[in-house]
Amino acid sequence: MTRAYDYNLESESEVGGLRIKTITNQDKNGSILGVKNYEYSGIATNIIRYAMYSSTINYIYSHIWEGDFLRNDSEHNISVAQPVIPLTDYSGSPVFYSTVTEYNGTSSNNSGKTVYKYMQDLDNLGGCESNVDDQLKFYSEFNNCDQGSVSPLLLSQTIYKKANYDYICKRSITNNYTLMKEESFITGVTLNKRDVVVLTSNGAMGYDTDISADSYIPYSSESDYYESLVYYDILAFRGISVLSSTSTTDYDDNGNSVTSSKNYSYDPALRTMNPIETVQFNSKGEVYTVKNTHPFDITGNVYVNMTTSNNVDPIVKSMEYTGSNLFKTTSYEYKAENGMFLVDNIQLAKKNNPLEKRIFYSKYDSYGNPLEVIVDGGKYLVYLWGYNEYYPVVKIEGLSYDDIKNIIGDNTLNLLKTSIANLETLCQNIRSSLSGKALVTSYTYNPLIGITSIIAPNSAKTKYNYDDSGRLVKTLDSKNNVIDNYIYNYQQ
Repeated sequence: MTRAYDYNLESESEVGGLRIKTITNQDKNGSILGVKNYEYSGIATNIIRYAMYSSTINYIYSHIWEGDFLRNDSEHNISVAQPVIPLTDYSGSPVFYSTVTEYNGTSSNNSGKTVYKYMQDLDNLGGCESNVDDQLKFYSEFNNCDQGSVSPLLLSQTIYKKANYDYICKRSITNNYTLMKEESFITGVTLNKRDVVVLTSNGAMGYDTDISADSYIPYSSESDYYESLVYYDILAFRGISVLSSTSTTDYDDNGNSVTSSKNYSYDPALRTMNPIETVQFNSKGEVYTVKNTHPFDITGNVYVNMTTSNNVDPIVKSMEYTGSNLFKTTSYEYKAENGMFLVDNIQLAKKNNPLEKRIFYSKYDSYGNPLEVIVDGGKYLVYLWGYNEYYPVVKIEGLSYDDIKNIIGDNTLNLLKTSIANLETLCQNIRSSLSGKALVTSYTYNPLIGITSIIAPNSAKTKYNYDDSGRLVKTLDSKNNVIDNYIYNYQQ
């Protein structure tokens, strides 16, 4: 069964879809804590384009009529169900709007708004070399270059507070991006035709048949048909737009402003997407620079293995400058243990002085959690882990891990890892067993929310309360006296 649809492939139009309109934050009793509303404006920036689903073949009709050579060209549009450059296309119909406005309230009744402006950089990537014969009617306006899933880029964020009926700008953030590219690679192949020449029997355009002079045929022979078929590669473009600079301007209520900025530099080979250098300028013109070194810049087996396994994001050395003057260096040495790359020690130096080993990680558990740390040349810090070894629940100062293990025993250590209901009792027993020998601090948590209590070495207890949104709202002492209250308002 064949169906034909009358559809204009040349047109660009918006399509239907779901967008966030309102976010309402409520407590457990249903009381509304806050409302945010969203508006979308500007031209929708589309990733899906008609050219991804269509191709064109040009038919050239020619013959001799009463001694004259006649020619007529006809374009045939062919639509397909699957994109011809599949990585660039998403499943579904993504649309990114160039402007999104977030109101702290409703659009008519609010305390302020934040305006976000985006750019979806699909058309500006470039960089794919052409591998298509000029005679071909190739599929894509993107030059057969598969650019992958290109994310929208935040160009600016402007925060306003509302005063009477006017909006007053309080902060403006502007971002700039740089395209980082690597060599393209082949990701697929496309079969297509050259322009189809339809000829007559009298040898026009080089063909010779015994068909009548008024007849058209596409090819003079089977071999000519095969010669008209051409394939070419689809190239995957390896490139990404990285944040190269950001500028922040803060305004007071009188319109006075203070501006600061940051510039970012990246590894030219894109071995890590984290900046290797950050230069910050404050409103006084002072310059603060951080230069980071990663495993691929360091020799030694552990760093070669880190690079080979693509574990390249950890910082090996960080150097901090004010102006052109070095004022601090931090060095991280790594080791391979339990199939992981873990920090062995941290060395520090001020200005141009030699590095000094200040922190040594002498023992880890099988999850890579530090168990024993030696600081400042000899002071022991031991961490015992609970909640299935997810959170540190006891910190012990003054004894080694082996000394503690000999005192409290393996059974207590194992119970501590998994017990939640009896956790405070276990911590108290450890405190009692080590009394007079070490300083013990214990912790409890509400998993995925935050810490709920800290008991200091002097047994002073601090408790932490959270609201239904997981925000800290109150700290209390052991007698439930309030130490601090935290009240949250939407940004003005």
